[in-house]
Amino acid sequence: LTNLPNRRFTMNKLIAFKNELKNNNIPFVILLADVDNFKKINDQFGHDFGDEALIHLAKIFENNIPQNAIASRWGGEEFLIVIPNVTVDDGELVAEKIHNALKASAVSLFSDSVNITLSIGITAANAERSIDLDIKHADELLYKAKEQGKNRTCSF
Repeated sequence: LTNLPNRRFTMNKLIAFKNELKNNNIPFVILLADVDNFKKINDQFGHDFGDEALIHLAKIFENNIPQNAIASRWGGEEFLIVIPNVTVDDGELVAEKIHNALKASAVSLFSDSVNITLSIGITAANAERSIDLDIKHADELLYKAKEQGKNRTCSF
């Protein structure tokens, strides 16, 4: 649907990035993003509109993440972005670009139009931590963003 890589592809890339971190001290950050109120969007506008929203979001990612980054569909309305050779501060700038791009362009299908928002959690991968724990940490930050009112980024 979105033409973004799937979870398996991204896990393989995460393993490669983790090896680069451990062996060559090349950092990377993980952004875990979830569409705010996606069920409500689907219920109000229909599943075709929801699909269009996911396609729109994939295009926003492609246009606003660094060329060496990978945006992937992680599950449902959740997306994982990996950016190699950057700090959390750099990841926050990418997240801000994504938020701004979403604010500037609505999803439209037939006569319906709506601006979607994302909650995002960002963490730097840690050489001493497993990939699963890195992702869990990003997920905890994502839920913190949701708890703080959605349409925002939390990082650590």
